[in-house]
Amino acid sequence: MLPRSFVCTAPRTAHLGPLGGALLRKRQVRLPSAVTVDFSTGNGGLHSAAEEDALSPSSVLSAESREACVRRLSRMPSLKPPTATPPGAAKAKEAAILVSLCLVGGEMCLLYTLRSPYMSSHRGQVSFPGGMKDDEDVDYEATALRETEEELGIHKHQVEIWGRCPPMESANRVTCQPVVGYLGSVDVSKLEYNPKEVGDVFTIPLRHFCDKSNFRYTQFRTGRGYSIPVFFGGKYKVWGLTAGVTHIFLTALLPTMYKNKVHYIKPIKY
Repeated sequence: MLPRSFVCTAPRTAHLGPLGGALLRKRQVRLPSAVTVDFSTGNGGLHSAAEEDALSPSSVLSAESREACVRRLSRMPSLKPPTATPPGAAKAKEAAILVSLCLVGGEMCLLYTLRSPYMSSHRGQVSFPGGMKDDEDVDYEATALRETEEELGIHKHQVEIWGRCPPMESANRVTCQPVVGYLGSVDVSKLEYNPKEVGDVFTIPLRHFCDKSNFRYTQFRTGRGYSIPVFFGGKYKVWGLTAGVTHIFLTALLPTMYKNKVHYIKPIKY
């Protein structure tokens, strides 16, 4: 069995994986059902003034940056894990989440929630604010904004909608539409969140995600096999669909700064 994390050198890129990473074919190794892999080398932190400036609010929030981000997102395909809804099956349920870009103490961050232990599903997991689409919701944006207000008390008029990430289908057959929105300046200590739905609210700076030492990914052999990102080093581990959406959004928002890749190592076939 492989260790929890390891370094594989000189991979050869074959094709784009489920989350935009390269499939590795250099060597075939025996894998457990899931393994967390570390491809970071060194710190991977930010150093130059140019790199620091690229993450400044004036740069990230500029009209040019926003338009380029939305354009890149629009060109990305919808994503489904190999265990998603098979052809001919009943239509998946629909949900929307708000990829919550915000300003905290002068630094650009993403805002997350920890789902309440009172929730019927995914309790205690890190997520973006959001939930199931109601019949009254005119679109996914309405769903994401309604759920954000219900969970965090942030009114829809406080959110500047940018656009959408590619839709993703979860393993339990829920089609999730990520909607990107800018919340402005946020003080999480002053948010009046709903304790029945939210156990905690926290933010992670964009620079944290750009540091390769905080990035891993978990590979699953379920179905045809797939890999998802995992982010460490913050208040809570960010993983699963939430990490996948984070990875896709940052790839579009910060193409020169966010260089993390999700790989897939092919298991031995008998």
